[in-house]
Amino acid sequence: MKGENLSPKEEEFCRQYLVLRNGTKAAIAAGYSQKRARATACELRAKRNIRERLSELEREWREDSEVSREQIIAELKAIAFSNIQDDLQPLPEDPQQYLPFGEEVIRALPSRPRHVTAAIESVKINAKGEIEIKRHNKVAALAKLSEILGLTNAELNVNLSIADSIEAARARAAEGGEGTE
Repeated sequence: MKGENLSPKEEEFCRQYLVLRNGTKAAIAAGYSQKRARATACELRAKRNIRERLSELEREWREDSEVSREQIIAELKAIAFSNIQDDLQPLPEDPQQYLPFGEEVIRALPSRPRHVTAAIESVKINAKGEIEIKRHNKVAALAKLSEILGLTNAELNVNLSIADSIEAARARAAEGGEGTE
């Protein structure tokens, strides 16, 4: 199909959507009105030719990259949900022996589970012979994972004033006498 029957803006929307995974942001990046970006994204995603083009671009991207969305999510999960306790778990060959210190840490890493080592950015031994393990940024991984899974919504705007809170408390109190202490 290669974008047949799509305007240049629609084609750009499809390309941006593939990268951003957010219709509103993709519409804005493609040059649509910021005020109507959300509605425009919904309208565009409802079009059959847009859906087909998105599927085609997704297929091409997967073939080119040989990386799946699931692989990316799995790697981000390993970082986001890593825990220092994982490093302190007994070694598989000897349940009584915990991860050692110094150079032994580096030798023991291959025997650690993949989800443990995936969270490690670097391992160094300083001049004193002490081991330094630097982990990837958990907060950044959680944020990216939340974005990919659609768990964040930057457009959500809740404005709750003190007056609204007081009014709601008075209404509850009038209904059943709760919250009046």
